[in-house]
Amino acid sequence: MRIQGHVALGLCASAVKFAVTRNRNGLGPFLLANLLIDLDHLPSYWRSWGIANPLDYLQIGFFGRIVAGKRSGLTLVDIGAASRPLHSAVVLAAVSLVALRYSTVRPFAAGMLYHRAADWYAERSPNQINGD
Repeated sequence: MRIQGHVALGLCASAVKFAVTRNRNGLGPFLLANLLIDLDHLPSYWRSWGIANPLDYLQIGFFGRIVAGKRSGLTLVDIGAASRPLHSAVVLAAVSLVALRYSTVRPFAAGMLYHRAADWYAERSPNQINGD
C-alpha cells in the first residue's frame, strides 16, 4: 500500500477512536507508528538499488515510481519486494508483548499492527487498493 493509503486509513482509524472515546490520548503515537514502520524499506532499497535519496524513497512511496532524477522511471515492479524487518511477525509480537506490560507502548503497537493489517489486505487485492 502506498503512503497516502496508510495516511488515509490511519486518519480514519484515529477519527473513529476519537469519536467513540472522546479521548485524544495515543492518537499521535498511533499515527507515527502507522507511518514510520515503512522506514524499514530504506536499507533494502539502498542495498539493492543504491537508492539513498529520501526524495526518491518518497516518490516510490507516493507514486509507485521515481519521477525525477537520475533513477527516473524506476518502479516498484522493477525493485520487487523489499526486506521489511519491522513488518515481521517476530517484531510485531515482541512490540505487542511489551505493550501488554507498558501502556505507553500500546498506541505504537496498535499503529504497527494496523499498518501491517492494511498491507496484508493490500497484498491480496493490489489493484483495488493501489489504483493500478
